[in-house]
Amino acid sequence: PPHPEPFFGPQPRARSPSPNTRNPTLSAATMSGPGGQFFMRLANWLATDVVAKALANNRAFQQFALRTAEMGEAVQSHAMKTAEQAAKEAAAQSVKVSEAVAQAAKIAEEELAKDAARAASAARPKAVEAEYVSPREAARRAREAARKASD
Repeated sequence: PPHPEPFFGPQPRARSPSPNTRNPTLSAATMSGPGGQFFMRLANWLATDVVAKALANNRAFQQFALRTAEMGEAVQSHAMKTAEQAAKEAAAQSVKVSEAVAQAAKIAEEELAKDAARAASAARPKAVEAEYVSPREAARRAREAARKASD
């Protein structure tokens, strides 16, 4: 029995080898065999070794590498100093902000206490202070109030 087709339709067929197999060229396809891998590793090792020795013995490249390394260290040092300075400034700003917030909270608390005291005093009836009245003055005020009441 034939195999069932996959859900997304038939799979494409494998490509047939190139018709021009009599004249092989150096390509990934021809180098894929065991001998090709060895040859590619050997060429890679030789190129790496030759380039590394040539650069290691080249005074201009050594100076360039040294300047590049020093420049990288200088940039890293500058970045660290800048980061430390920014951290110190941020800490100082956070202290200032926390002090300002604490001061604002204290002022708000004082104002709320004043408002609460004002509201409490407005809600209470005020006590009437009794002034001293002599007996003679009290009798006069009583006669006057009686006269007004009779009128």
